[in-house]
Amino acid sequence: MDICTSGVEAINLKEIVIALNDLLTAIYGIETRLSNLLIDIGFDKTQVECLPKHHLQQVVLGFLENLKQKLITFHDGERAYKIISRYYGLDGKPRATLQSLGEQLTISRERVRQLKEKTLKKCRNKSSRQFFETELQQEAAQLLSTLS
Repeated sequence: MDICTSGVEAINLKEIVIALNDLLTAIYGIETRLSNLLIDIGFDKTQVECLPKHHLQQVVLGFLENLKQKLITFHDGERAYKIISRYYGLDGKPRATLQSLGEQLTISRERVRQLKEKTLKKCRNKSSRQFFETELQQEAAQLLSTLS
């Protein structure tokens, strides 16, 4: 999955944010939005409200790049990343079903489900969540500093 960053028209940012929020909910086990996560990692509400107005695309694309970086480190990481990104629609395209992913990867629907669950389990562990939060915090802090 490559997201073109040359213009917002090249991606459906709203759909990607919704997909990312769904993924965060799956990782954290409770309804989690990107904005809530930013508050949880130390940004105040004013800062969080400022980010979407000026840097939403950069924050979202940065998070997705960090997700890819982390998933690639897992066993069979490229496939895991493809499954997660297409299943949740993180590329702005309609979400893929387990069946269609299985057909693309020439594996069974059940195997896709197993790989998806295994990848989510790894994303849920403390070190993965800490990685995502640290990278998000650094990215958001850097972007907010450009507004000062």
